[in-house]
Amino acid sequence: MKKLFIVLAFAGALTACNNDSSSSSDVQDSLNKSLDSVEKARKDSIEDSTDRVKERIDNSFEKTDSANKALADSTNKS
Repeated sequence: MKKLFIVLAFAGALTACNNDSSSSSDVQDSLNKSLDSVEKARKDSIEDSTDRVKERIDNSFEKTDSANKALADSTNKS
């Protein structure tokens, strides 16, 4: 019985090695599509992060400007 399993496993391995269902160009195309989607996701993530940082900087400048104007107004009134 063990010999039968060994023969079947060997036959299965040979069959799998001769399987041309996915050629190297199909595998390469699939890999390229996967890499393109990863690249797009990374770019989107970087752009989102950059936009959030820019917005925070702009908000900080607006707060600083308004604080400076308030300080200048209070100084001028005195």
